[in-house]
Amino acid sequence: MDPEIVKLRRIRRLRVGWLLSLVLLALSVLLFYLMPWALVVREGVVLACIAVYAVATVLVVFSRCPRCGFRFHNVLGFNNPLSPSCSHCRLSILRK
Repeated sequence: MDPEIVKLRRIRRLRVGWLLSLVLLALSVLLFYLMPWALVVREGVVLACIAVYAVATVLVVFSRCPRCGFRFHNVLGFNNPLSPSCSHCRLSILRK
């Protein structure tokens, strides 16, 4: 299998993980206000979700394009993890 396709699939998996961690973070904040658990437990759950989101964000932001080698989602210091193509060489992430 083409190594470029393997790396693009990895970037897609990282993006899905990032989106799932964002949803998890939103749900944990919602649960923080709705659940009658002890405050320490609620804070621990939210902090754990923040840590998961931070790690997922770092993995997505620092992923490199298999074609040009630049960061896939970064242009002039601005990141767009939802971009469907490389910000530099326009390699599509949707390529099979």
